[in-house]
Amino acid sequence: MRCLLANLLLPTTLHAGEDFGLFDDKEWRGLVSGKTVEYSINGELFVREYYWPGQDVVTMEVVGKECFEARWEFRRETSTFCFHNGPTACFWHLRDGEHLYVQHADSGVSFGAVQDITAITDVRLACSSAPTS
Repeated sequence: MRCLLANLLLPTTLHAGEDFGLFDDKEWRGLVSGKTVEYSINGELFVREYYWPGQDVVTMEVVGKECFEARWEFRRETSTFCFHNGPTACFWHLRDGEHLYVQHADSGVSFGAVQDITAITDVRLACSSAPTS
């Protein structure tokens, strides 16, 4: 029942040519591999992530707080990207036309703040402090 409820709450999966829905791992990798992604909440820069090419690793900087590396995976059964460094955090990566954003997902049924993707650049993330693991 919980799985059925989770599937009802998920947006439609992206298909070629569509402009709304969830990213899958192949499409996300193609968009961010070797790039830095910036996320904002309510217009305020929140986090930057550098996606290492050919790896399931990001260097992540929570703006003004900390910088660390995390391993990530795509969970096909829930269409979520999960990041592992301490407690696992999972997110849906979505597109609505030109608007790209992520939504926190907890077992597919709880929702947190929407994080708008405000930039994807070729500039490699340079943390203000050395990354920790």
